Amino acid sequence: MQLSDPIQTVILSAVQASDLSFYGAEWISGSGRPVLRVYIEKTDATQGGVSVDDCERASRQIGAAMDVEGLLPQGYVLEVSSPGLDRPLFTPEHYQIAVGQKLVVKLTMPKEGRRQYKGKALAYQEGKLSLQSDDGVHELAFAEIQSARVEPDFSFNRTHGVVNDE
Repeated sequence: MQLSDPIQTVILSAVQASDLSFYGAEWISGSGRPVLRVYIEKTDATQGGVSVDDCERASRQIGAAMDVEGLLPQGYVLEVSSPGLDRPLFTPEHYQIAVGQKLVVKLTMPKEGRRQYKGKALAYQEGKLSLQSDDGVHELAFAEIQSARVEPDFSFNRTHGVVNDE
């Protein structure tokens, strides 16, 4: 579920107040309590990865800001973490950065008889993702995409001792 602009603005401000960078957020509602999942990164990549302390600091800032603004229902769960290797893609910029990587893409409505596509991102231009899967190249419009994640490649080439980047 998409977050409203006021909620995103509050989160962005709270994350920046924690000296971190806002990557994205998602609202997950299901059978249990609703979850607000916020992804953060270091403002400077040379500082290393996001630590538990970073997540805790951002969580305190976001939680306090959300409580003051009253934009979310009572009883929600706040999760703060790094986007990780299997990072979700939220913005057109995320899709552009992901070109060359393997993705798992879920559509809001079926296209060509299916809602999920897996393959290598060939390009992202003019609001369309070109994805090379086992059965060909597919053009998926940003507006059609419900969610997308990078699929990490953990294959290891034993002969050369390097990660395979086919």
